[in-house]
Amino acid sequence: MDKININLEIAKEVEYQVMENNLELSAAIRKAKEIYKEKARNLTDQSKSYERNKTFNDIITQKEGVSHR
Repeated sequence: MDKININLEIAKEVEYQVMENNLELSAAIRKAKEIYKEKARNLTDQSKSYERNKTFNDIITQKEGVSHR
């Protein structure tokens, strides 16, 4: 995700926080950044998990005679 899309996503979240939750602008910005950081962390964790499982599966399937129980 490029920098412009990240900023757009944060701006939309700020707008939501101001309009729906009646937060002041500075509080809404902090909240939006926290939400985005958590989303980014989750995506990174999912990516690492996918790569770990992919590598594990590649190693296991390369060996012959391995039975899955």
